[in-house]
Amino acid sequence: MRARMAFGLALALALVAAGGARAAALESAWGTAPDAPAAFAAAPVAPGCEARLASWPIAPPSLSARVSGNGTPRSGPGPLNAERARVMLQSLTVPGWGQMTTGHHGAATVFYLLDAAIWTSFISFEIQSSMRMESSIRTAQLYAGIDLDGRSDDYRRIVGAYPSSDEYNRLVVYRDAANLYYNDPAQYRAYIAQHEITGSNAWSWVSPESYARYTDQRQSSQKAGLRANSALALALANRIVSAIHAAGASGHMTTGGRSLRLEWTPDFSQDPPGMRIGLRTSY
Repeated sequence: MRARMAFGLALALALVAAGGARAAALESAWGTAPDAPAAFAAAPVAPGCEARLASWPIAPPSLSARVSGNGTPRSGPGPLNAERARVMLQSLTVPGWGQMTTGHHGAATVFYLLDAAIWTSFISFEIQSSMRMESSIRTAQLYAGIDLDGRSDDYRRIVGAYPSSDEYNRLVVYRDAANLYYNDPAQYRAYIAQHEITGSNAWSWVSPESYARYTDQRQSSQKAGLRANSALALALANRIVSAIHAAGASGHMTTGGRSLRLEWTPDFSQDPPGMRIGLRTSY
């Protein structure tokens, strides 16, 4: 019986000590500790070795504050402010710049590499489109006898759609003239004279193979141009994602390490007043 009483008393003292340690931790984390009932300081031990310990409700911290892992308070994301708007503008300009400003160098590196890969792909597709279009122009000049340099895209499409200009005149121009002015011979001939392709604008492919080669080159050029447009869309998406991530990361700025900041201040020494813009980097 005495051993059990000693064990119960030791358990009660341990719980009292734990409650005091918890109150001290809450006081250091939230700034104030909740008040305990006076009976808690000297809780009597009832017969039967059962300790009655007082308890009280603990109010949580306000929603506008959070406690980090080491017990120090830190602010939450919060609304849009000047700092957050600045890092968002930086990331919209260069993805990863806002992350570098807030000290998140790993995320900044990821966005930098993604943007570099996207723009490398865009330049590559643009070069491919231009080279394949130039190849199609040379093919038409060699095998169809027509110089397409400086011509409209519609004209280049017509050259690739018909084996010769005479075939185009017969299937398109004469047919349209007959549909429009079948009962008016004068208007029929005037329409043909106005729309038929002759002289330096005429072409004739030497073989079906050269004709198909020109068509393939134009289609390849157009596909490369579409891929370049897709790369531009990815570049825009990368900036939007980087700006959203930078806005969230601005509430968790890290200390130390390297950072890159865009700063601007008004300059009233000039007439009219100007603006001083510069980059500040810290290591």
